[in-house]
Amino acid sequence: MTDELDLADRIAMYLGGGLIVLAIPVMGIVNTLAGSMSPLYAFEAGEQSGSVYAPSMAPEGAEIVASPIFDPNVRAGLVALGLLIWAGFAVYKLVAGEPGTAARRTTTAGAAD
Repeated sequence: MTDELDLADRIAMYLGGGLIVLAIPVMGIVNTLAGSMSPLYAFEAGEQSGSVYAPSMAPEGAEIVASPIFDPNVRAGLVALGLLIWAGFAVYKLVAGEPGTAARRTTTAGAAD
């Protein structure tokens, strides 16, 4: 295997890794700096309070009192997309193989049959 990176290697590293880094630490820091300490939606419904992934999951009549800047589903989708890019690249590497392997087949000259 060679130590040089080709175009497909660079695309997979930068695009897949960039999406994951954007979704987890960057969006998390922005949420925290904006004052949302939880990545979930906080609600209050009378005496009851809690957190949910989406406002539609809150109980009927509940009031959303805190929400993140970036929806948790968007962040999870970006991470999943980054992982899918990496998985697709892994499949590509398995199928494509190393370039020039067919030309490097060796034969033994003068081998006894």
